[in-house]
Amino acid sequence: MRGPTRLLLALVPLGLVVGLGACSDDWFRGDTESFRPPDATVVDHADCFGPNTRSQLVEIGRNADVRVVEDDQSGYPPDSFDPVTVVRCELGRDAAQKPTIDTVTLDGDVGAVRDAFRVQSRRFRDGVFASCAIHEIVPAALWLVDTTGRAVELAWPARPCGYQDGPVQPLRNLREVDRTSESTVVADANTACDRQFFDQFERTDAAQVDDVRGRLERGEMYNPLDNELATPITDVGGLVICRSSESGSVSGIRLTQKDSRELMVAISQASYAPPCDLAATAIAQTTLLRADGSGGTDVFVELDGCRRALLNGYLSTPDWAIETMSR
Repeated sequence: MRGPTRLLLALVPLGLVVGLGACSDDWFRGDTESFRPPDATVVDHADCFGPNTRSQLVEIGRNADVRVVEDDQSGYPPDSFDPVTVVRCELGRDAAQKPTIDTVTLDGDVGAVRDAFRVQSRRFRDGVFASCAIHEIVPAALWLVDTTGRAVELAWPARPCGYQDGPVQPLRNLREVDRTSESTVVADANTACDRQFFDQFERTDAAQVDDVRGRLERGEMYNPLDNELATPITDVGGLVICRSSESGSVSGIRLTQKDSRELMVAISQASYAPPCDLAATAIAQTTLLRADGSGGTDVFVELDGCRRALLNGYLSTPDWAIETMSR
């Protein structure tokens, strides 16, 4: 017989704090347990064209609410499997800027990557349920490949309310040695944008601004910039920027990867915005995703009015960044 159900609520501060919450493992303490996923199935070759992988990569191009569906064959790296390379699946662009699905071979310290995936995952104990406002997305597909070409698909280590960030840096340290591409189709940027975002911003006074700044600096609030998996900055992919106006119109543009990275570096390094009581008539939104489908943090920007960005609190958006998102 199962024991009584316990409900945990991870409450996310509203207002100036980003509408994404994160739950640290310490917050839940005795309500979690360690587990090891089943071993991954060894297959003949790495495959970036399975239905789940293709679907997640195509959703990057739509700025959609991506849902990760792990393949049945993915799992823990088997003890007997000796990898020499990593294969990552990405959404790319050809010379004509048409979308492609790319099979990317990576070399380097593959052992460090393998070790990063050979850790214990954590989850809630039976009978414990939590309401977690969190948006973390793992790569569409990552494979370890041995000298014969055989491969295992990796399951990302889990934690309560999301995923561990341990594999991020070892993967970042690898270097690309080969890339093959196949054409695909993604939605037009205007088609991808179908929501309005005017409930994300509030008028602020000096006391509110100082309070949020202090809580962020003391680590009392979730800061998306501390979440390496969910918040790509210098490694973000080409962004879809959705714009909504007070009149009800919605439109979208697609930025190049170069412009996207410059934009996000500028916003992430911006200073806290001063108090402001102007109402915006146009708002931009984008979801930060890498080319491999990972990420998930939303960023909102007032295109007029206070001209603030909402990331780790309200930030002063550079004029050129406003122009880039408005064009």
